[in-house]
Formats: sequence, structure tokens, C-alpha cells
Amino acid sequence: MRIYKKPLINLFYLYAALNYNGYDKENNSKGMHPFRKKVRDYLQNKFVPKFNFCFHPYQYTKEILINNLIISSKTNPDFIPTIEYLQRFIKETNLTILEKDFLAETKKAIEPYSKTLPKIIKITQEFFTFQPESQKIIFTVNLLESYYRGFSIQIEKTGYLITGPSESPNIRNLLHELIHFYINTIKAPEIPASHIKKLPKEIIDNYDDFLLSESLIRALVIYLFRKFNLGYQELNLNDELMLYPQKFLELLSKGQFNHLSKNQIKGLFTKIINNP
Repeated sequence: MRIYKKPLINLFYLYAALNYNGYDKENNSKGMHPFRKKVRDYLQNKFVPKFNFCFHPYQYTKEILINNLIISSKTNPDFIPTIEYLQRFIKETNLTILEKDFLAETKKAIEPYSKTLPKIIKITQEFFTFQPESQKIIFTVNLLESYYRGFSIQIEKTGYLITGPSESPNIRNLLHELIHFYINTIKAPEIPASHIKKLPKEIIDNYDDFLLSESLIRALVIYLFRKFNLGYQELNLNDELMLYPQKFLELLSKGQFNHLSKNQIKGLFTKIINNP
């Protein structure tokens, strides 16, 4: 698996537009990253019409990575208005004036991951007995995103690993998103109605068919942190509300797995589903 670490200019354009249109999410009690503030300040006095970004940022990110801000016959019709808006937004705000700063700041944020990323990739490659579909991974830090937030995107044989800013390499997020490339190759069973009744409605709404997979990934992050002495991590409040991460972590700890195969993962899913 080849690894590339680099800024993604179209991601910068997209998130500049998102921030201009009210994307204010921030997990850092000290506030947004300085470069995000700089971009928002720059855009504050621009008078480009607003746009309704009604989908999750993940969906827009995936679309601009696929289409490179170009409309073609392969473009999802739902996103044509978005790409048209972004083309206009970039031009009318003269956003290219910030490209040099974007490249410098993003490269500075990526650098601390130079040693961490290969180490975490090696852990996942050795722990799982099968390979993900990704033959290469493109990693970047999105400074216009909230601190500590990120996601992974699979486009054909390329995996994009995107994390928000952090004061030091965000190993937990890095590991979480890398594991997605493996677990997403396995279809999780449906959750029984008897289980759904025990789950908070917002959890079902947020994760829907991906709840079991997401829960296993969250448990695996904690398990691998402990197994490879990566530092102290525990399940958080959201993990506990999901119910399944704790159950998966108990199964993993009981089994003391040194490796996981696809059949073993399917077995973990089955045990969880059969547990009332």
C-alpha cells in the first residue's frame, strides 16, 4: 500500500464555501484553528450569494474528489448545483489569493504525521489478515474542519484519509479511519427490531445500517491502543450511547485476538446480533 501525504486544494475550496455558508462546528474549547479563522475573516466581507449545503460534508467531499470540481456526464445530478456554486464562489471571492498560505499551513500540519502514519498503517496491515480495496492512501489535514474530526473515503482503489487539526498527531482518529478501509469490505447483518428498541433514536438516525460496523471500529480502536501500547484511550460518551462498542470491546478482550480475519469479524457480528 502506497502512502501520499499532501494538501488537497479542492478540499480547501469546498470547506471555505462551507464555512462561509454557516459551517461552524468546532470541538476545540480554545476555538478554531488560526488558518480557519483567517479564511473566515477574509470571506466575512464578501458578498457572494449563500448556498444551501443540505448534505453532510462527507458527501460533498466525496463528490469533489471524484469530479475535481468539473461537471461531466458522470456527475451525480444532485451535486451539479453545488459544483456550479463552488466554481462561482472561488472566482467571485478571489479565493486563489489564499492558496499559498493554504499550502504552507497544511504542509506544516501534515509534517508531524510523517512518522506516526506509517506506524499506524503497519499495525492495521499486520492485525488484519486480509487487505482493503485501497492500493494507495492519500492523507491530508483539513484545517478548515473542526479539531479532532475526520473521515475516510474510498474512491475505486484509492483511500482518502482526512483528519481535522489537532495539537499533536490524532492517533485515535487516524486508527479509526484506517480501520474503516478494512471493515467496510464486510457487510454487517441487520440489527434485530428487539435491539433497536434499546437504542436512542438519534443513534439509529445517525448511523442506520452502519451502526454495527461503526461500533466494531470504535471498539477496535480502543483494543488496538491497549494491545500496542499506543497510549490511554477509553470509550467515550457517544460510544456508550451506541451500546454495541462496549459489547464488541468485551468480546475482543475476552478473545485476546492477535489477528482478525473476515470470518472472525463475521463471527463477532453474529455473536452481537444473537445477544439479546
